Amino acid sequence: MSSFFTLSPLKPSQCSDQVISWNSTRYQEPPVILGFVLGGPAITLVRPPTNSATYAQWEVNLREGTPFLYLVQPPISSEDSTGNSDARTSPLIMASWSPAKVVEVIPV
Repeated sequence: MSSFFTLSPLKPSQCSDQVISWNSTRYQEPPVILGFVLGGPAITLVRPPTNSATYAQWEVNLREGTPFLYLVQPPISSEDSTGNSDARTSPLIMASWSPAKVVEVIPV
């Protein structure tokens, strides 16, 4: 993986899971992942305690059409002495609509 991090799927459906995977050579420890909802709260995603798992999964619990983005950055302990880091943001993402599961009702 040459990029800093990847998203799967790129455009999540509301109430679906999105996986954020990171490059373990760029991030020696699991990165801090923040989600920002435009006009809403910031969300800190839970990260694994070690880099043995190089991904985090988040349920996109957002209404269809809600714009949001991610900030992926190394933990403070991984920054160099100049304060430089490999912090990166995702493109602006819009949660899309996910059709509800249809349950067929059979009269008795």
